[in-house]
Amino acid sequence: MKACVTFDTRYGNTEKVAEALRAGLEESGIQTVCTNLKYLDIGSLGQYDLICVGGPTQYRTASSNMQEFLESVVAVKLSGKLAFAFDTRRDSLLAGSAAKYIEARLRNQGLIMINQSASAIIVSSGPERKKGEFRDKDDWKEWRHQNEKLRGGEEEKFKQFGASIGMTLVSSPETSRP
Repeated sequence: MKACVTFDTRYGNTEKVAEALRAGLEESGIQTVCTNLKYLDIGSLGQYDLICVGGPTQYRTASSNMQEFLESVVAVKLSGKLAFAFDTRRDSLLAGSAAKYIEARLRNQGLIMINQSASAIIVSSGPERKKGEFRDKDDWKEWRHQNEKLRGGEEEKFKQFGASIGMTLVSSPETSRP
């Protein structure tokens, strides 16, 4: 069985989650590739039994890079493949969810979700600052890059998700070929 974990990331947090998911899948015996979506050959997705897609939640939905990626994936015949969607986001009802957007788009393309989408929570680790306290947009972005990190335990949680999904696939190989 083969899996692809592909992701978009802005500050590196989603990449950490994707790598943890990959580690869990490999732990259960699933051959797994993990790559940033900007380096992925979209045509190669057809060779995988499981396609995991994740990205940061931006403006309550998936990033523009992720939305473009999901639009381009339509050209590849993926109907019937298994999928899993994930995101990174703040722990707030107002935050929205890239994972729910990703999951809906994958379902619309005929992929079968092996598990409900999941989120890794981002927290601020630095001193609180108000938006008006930043010199400019770059100063704000740099602060976020340095101070917004995954909540403790999120990487381990996604490694366990990967192991659980992998064990499901390994113990029921017929699930991989609906």
